[in-house]
Amino acid sequence: MRKYVFKKRWKRVLAAVFDAAGVFLYAPFKLFGKKPGSADKILVARLDQAGDMVQALPFLDALRRKYPGARITVFCARETEFLARSSPAVDETISFESSWFYPEKRFSLKEAASVLKKMRREKYGFAFDLRGDARNIFFLKLAGASRITGYGCAGGGFFLDGEKEYDREEHEIDKNLKLIGEKAPDVMRMNFHTGEKEREEAAKFLEGAGKKRIVIHPFTRARSKMWGINKFGVLAGMIADAAKDAAIFIIGGREDGAGATAFEKIKNVRVCAGKTGFGASVEIIKQSSVFVGCDSGPQYFAAYSGVKTCVIYGYTSNSARWRPKVEAENFIGITAPVDCGPCELDECAQSSHRCMEMITPEAVFGKIEPWLKGPG
Repeated sequence: MRKYVFKKRWKRVLAAVFDAAGVFLYAPFKLFGKKPGSADKILVARLDQAGDMVQALPFLDALRRKYPGARITVFCARETEFLARSSPAVDETISFESSWFYPEKRFSLKEAASVLKKMRREKYGFAFDLRGDARNIFFLKLAGASRITGYGCAGGGFFLDGEKEYDREEHEIDKNLKLIGEKAPDVMRMNFHTGEKEREEAAKFLEGAGKKRIVIHPFTRARSKMWGINKFGVLAGMIADAAKDAAIFIIGGREDGAGATAFEKIKNVRVCAGKTGFGASVEIIKQSSVFVGCDSGPQYFAAYSGVKTCVIYGYTSNSARWRPKVEAENFIGITAPVDCGPCELDECAQSSHRCMEMITPEAVFGKIEPWLKGPG
C-alpha cells in the first residue's frame, strides 16, 4: 500500500480516494495508450526552492552520464533557473513564473497553457518529478511525456510509469538519484557558476574586506525555521568582538532589507540583504570563511563550496535528510529535539516555538568560535 507524506489524516484519506478513483478511470488509457518513447528528450521537474534545486544538481549530472546523447530540459521556478542553467548537464530550461510553490504569486492559467504548448511540441520520451507532488505529475502528463518516473507519496501515483517507494528518512540527494538507480557519495562538492553581472555586484560589497569573511543569513521563507533577528544580532556582535579583523556580511533577499537594518549598527557589519540579487549573494558566500544561518537554501551554497557552515535547524525539519553531504569538520547542525518535531510545518503549531527558543546565541557562538581563530 502506498505511504502518503501528509501528517493530517484527512489529507491522507483524500489522497487515497483520489488515487483509487484515478486508477479506475485511468486504467484504459494506460492499457491502450501510446508506448513509452525513447530517451532522446528528457524533462525534469523541480519547481520548488533554491535549496531543492541544489539537491537536484547531482541527479542532473548522473542523468547526463546515463543518457549522454539525450537533450535534457529542466522545468523550474523562475527564481532557481540560474542554477539549472549553470549545470553542464542541462541543455535547456523552461521557467514557470507562477509556480505553486511560491504562495505570494498568483497562479496563471495563461502562462501554464503557454508552457504546456511548448512542452507538447517537444514530445518528451522520459520525464522525472523529483519532489513527489501530484500537481507536478499531472502537469508532466498534460505535457505529453511518454514515461513519467517519480514518487506517488502525495497522490497522482497512477499517472506514473515508474513509481519508486518514498522514504522520508532518506537524504534528499539520494532520494533523487534513486529514480535512476544511483546513490550519492557521503562527501560531495559542487560548483556554482554566477554571471559577470552578479560577480561585479558582489565585488562592491567585498571590496576592502580581509581574508576573514563571515556570512550570516538570518532569513527563511518558513517562519517555523526562523531563529530570530534579535538572536542573530547578538551573535553578530559576539563574532565582531571575537574576530575584530573579520568582515561580517548579512545576506538575504531583496524583500529582507527592512529586517536587515537591525544589524547596521554592529561594527564590521556589511548589510547586503535588500541590496543584492540572489546570484550576488551566492558569490559572496563562495568567497567567505564561515557561514551561519537558518535552515534555508544558502546553507548549501556555503557547504558545497567548502565554506565552514553552521545551520540552526531547531527541530522543524529532519536535519539528517537535509544536511549537506560534506566533511564533518566543516559542518555544524544545531538541533533542539522536542516531542512535537520534526513537524515540517511552515508555521509552528505550538504556543511557544520551543525548538528555536532553546538555542541561545551563546551556544551557537561556542560551536563556531574555533572557526573564528586564525587569519581567515
